[in-house]
Amino acid sequence: MKAENQFADLNNGRPFAASTDIRNALSLTLERNISSMLIFSATWQYRSGRPITIPANVLLYPVLNPETGKLSDPYLRYTVVGGERNSYRAKPFHKLDFSLTQRYKAFRKYDASFSVGIYNLYNRANPYLYYVKSTIQPDGSYKSALISMSLFTILPSFSWSMKF
Repeated sequence: MKAENQFADLNNGRPFAASTDIRNALSLTLERNISSMLIFSATWQYRSGRPITIPANVLLYPVLNPETGKLSDPYLRYTVVGGERNSYRAKPFHKLDFSLTQRYKAFRKYDASFSVGIYNLYNRANPYLYYVKSTIQPDGSYKSALISMSLFTILPSFSWSMKF
């Protein structure tokens, strides 16, 4: 799906990719009845990278301690200056989930099921958040890098349900 936004007050009035501009998405699901009461299922999902805005520049500036009037420690702070709106694509997202569900009669009359699964089976670190990190180099200069942070790598799942 291609989606663009255009606003007079954003991105100098030029069109930019909307946050929902995800060009490719694929989901494959397999469900197999092992027996009349036991079900195996697997789902693989893929989505191309979503548009994000990354900084065009990192500006360093000195910070004075108001009590002493001297430069504080560390001596420099940084701020990021945004670039073109949503001009960068995040890394693609993909994962594989498995589950095994056992159906049974609870209290001899209600349909119930217990499910055990694994979310993100192959432990892919899908980026959730991007941020800029600056580090001081041995020569005293600063180096900035775009860092991604992931949530929910491999995770077990459990559920119990009953229909009454």
